[in-house]
Amino acid sequence: MLFILGCNTGFRISELLTLRNQDVLNKAGRVEDSITMASSKMKGGKYSRTVKLNQQTRKALANYINENNIKNWLFPSSRSPEKPIDRIQAWRSLGMGTHTMRKTFATSVYEYLLELVARGERVDPMRSASKALGHVSIANTERYLALDQDKINEAIENIGI
Repeated sequence: MLFILGCNTGFRISELLTLRNQDVLNKAGRVEDSITMASSKMKGGKYSRTVKLNQQTRKALANYINENNIKNWLFPSSRSPEKPIDRIQAWRSLGMGTHTMRKTFATSVYEYLLELVARGERVDPMRSASKALGHVSIANTERYLALDQDKINEAIENIGI
């Protein structure tokens, strides 16, 4: 669930590990349409960020909460259920760098936005991806996106102006 949530929201691992059941469920016990991360939990602590949850993520989250009888922390420690797992435990359970999820989210959003541009939509993919990640600077977003020099060269080769 940590991997699914990370790849579909772009939240940092430190932010995901602060999530509690009440952060994702409404009063009726259903998974919310979006997650709002309070500024106090965000890197820098200046801005909050709200991310929509797609239908697949909401369904997976509901199943995860029900099957694991989650009452407090979304990702509780097996040693101390009154605490969430820490970053090291998250890294071990995922078997990969935890920032990979955020980069996957960034790339997926950016590529989808590029498809919208190709269909004639008026959208700025880089600025929109930056907003989706909660970045203040587009330069930060550019570092996340693996803008491949070979693809850039191919684009230059094929622009045909």
